[in-house]
Amino acid sequence: ICVINHPEEPHEIAFSPDGANIAILSISHLQICRANNGKTLLHRPLTAQCFSVKYSHDGTRVVYDCAFGATVVVDVAQQRVLCRPECTSDVTCLAFSPDDSLLATGHGDSII
Repeated sequence: ICVINHPEEPHEIAFSPDGANIAILSISHLQICRANNGKTLLHRPLTAQCFSVKYSHDGTRVVYDCAFGATVVVDVAQQRVLCRPECTSDVTCLAFSPDDSLLATGHGDSII
């Protein structure tokens, strides 16, 4: 068991598919750590309130959503943003397709 220090109260956490890593999302921070020892692999301050985080099925990417329609896909190993799909309203939920080729986003205005 390990303790992971995060700068704020987490909103959501997600384990990588193999259980090796954990993504922690709070209002203004994304942190990815090793699950077995808490070592931080990635830490990103965020500029908007964020609500949800998910791993891709292959564990190579993390996606998180924020207020004002912001969605961000991050390559975990390279620690870089891959894309920011445009959204016109707040994202309330998100999911990768089983083969990780598509990303679905659900919105507060009932748009998917």
